[in-house]
Amino acid sequence: MASLSSTKIALDNTVGAVFIGMVVTATLYGITCVQLYMYYMHTGKRDRPAFRTFVAFLWVLDGAQLAFVAHLVYYFVVTNYFNPLALASAPWTGAAFSISSTISDVLVRCVFVYRVWKLSRSKPLAFGLIFGNLVVGSFGVASASRIQEIGSFQNLKQISWIIYCVFASIACIDSVIAGILGYLFWHLRTGFEHTDSQLEMLMSYSIHTGALTSMIAIIVLITYISMPSNFIYMGVMATLPKFYLNALLATLNARDILRAKLESPSNLTASVQLTKINVTISTDVYCNSEDHTTEMDKRVTFEMKDMERNLSTSDVTSIRVNDSVQC
Repeated sequence: MASLSSTKIALDNTVGAVFIGMVVTATLYGITCVQLYMYYMHTGKRDRPAFRTFVAFLWVLDGAQLAFVAHLVYYFVVTNYFNPLALASAPWTGAAFSISSTISDVLVRCVFVYRVWKLSRSKPLAFGLIFGNLVVGSFGVASASRIQEIGSFQNLKQISWIIYCVFASIACIDSVIAGILGYLFWHLRTGFEHTDSQLEMLMSYSIHTGALTSMIAIIVLITYISMPSNFIYMGVMATLPKFYLNALLATLNARDILRAKLESPSNLTASVQLTKINVTISTDVYCNSEDHTTEMDKRVTFEMKDMERNLSTSDVTSIRVNDSVQC
């Protein structure tokens, strides 16, 4: 007992770091559950059953990741209590967490890649992003399988290059997807303040989401390179998948808010002004010909009927007709 008490074991940056990561992960999982409830009760009702099942599958993976991290802490603190040598071993839950987080991250990125394709309609761009996403996933699966083979966190230096590739590629692909989405939203601007403000909000949200996940991946990479002998990088890494799913659910739940703002009276007024500006009918009317006068009347009537879907009667009557009368 005296020998154990005299031995100083650094737990703050090993088990303590993983424990803090578990607490943050559990907090983010609670936020995920709230967002999931909002999704199924409100915005998710209009989605296809297949996509709703897909979201539920991501939530199950998210819960499994939290369970794997909790088991890792339990393994170090309870199962191997007073066994400092256990800190060097890698239980099966370490590899299980890596595989489950890789799968969920790849699937969430596929949703964002699909949005890129919907906005750009560029198949080469979408295929390029999917290929990059699969490369990131292959690095994640390779690192998990190698950790399971090694069976020790102490010997991770043997696969350091794989770990470097994992988090460097994550930072790269997330930054690229966020930048492309921001660029596409920027070019969707209409010139009207209300609509553009919504597009700018989507652009800002996409950029911030990609920047956040990229920043966390870079932090994991930096902490692993600078402190490979402790578990601080594990504590940071445990939170990364939660940000992906929370970002996806936040964008899904924001659809109703954006739709309500776009259909607000202020936005409708902007549409009316746009119609008034664009609809300007120029017709040459000859006093000695009834056919041209009849043609002008038909054109005005046609434009008015076509616009009655979005304009009130007072707005329709305010359409200007520029007549060049030649007698």
